[in-house]
Amino acid sequence: MSHRNRLVALCAVAVVAGAFLSLVGPSDGNVRAARAATPADGSAYEYIPVGNKGWTAVERKGDRSTVTWPMYSLATGEVIGTFTNDFKNKGPGTVDAVTSFVFADGKLVSHVQVSVVPDPARPGWILVGSRPDADSVVEATGVFAGRTGRVDMSGTNDLTKFATGELYQDAFWIIKLNK
Repeated sequence: MSHRNRLVALCAVAVVAGAFLSLVGPSDGNVRAARAATPADGSAYEYIPVGNKGWTAVERKGDRSTVTWPMYSLATGEVIGTFTNDFKNKGPGTVDAVTSFVFADGKLVSHVQVSVVPDPARPGWILVGSRPDADSVVEATGVFAGRTGRVDMSGTNDLTKFATGELYQDAFWIIKLNK
């Protein structure tokens, strides 16, 4: 990739990150730093931007794998809970994922199909993403009880140690709870 293309790609990432982070206002003591917004279609969401990053052990049960990381607020950088992903390969390019977001005061669980493609710039890595077109939250407890919504995700995984039970992930998740 040429220097100019890399610069353009970095600028695009900065713009997208800035757009997502602009949705997050001051936390006012709310560690999740959620903020209400109205998208172009007129529906209203409460956005909770979270992320995870680092190596973790892979636990295998039958045809499913489970991984857990600390969950960080993208607004503050603070650890605000744990993130667990239970996933299964559905064939070329697709993974079935059940993701739990566990906060101190409640839990959200999302079930989505994740797109997976090899990263052409990094052998052994994949690019992952999910943009459900319908509600994906299948469980909501604690302060989230009764809430519905969907969860968007983008990230990258290093699979070079996956066969030996380790996975690296760097991803961000935008939880969009219906108002």
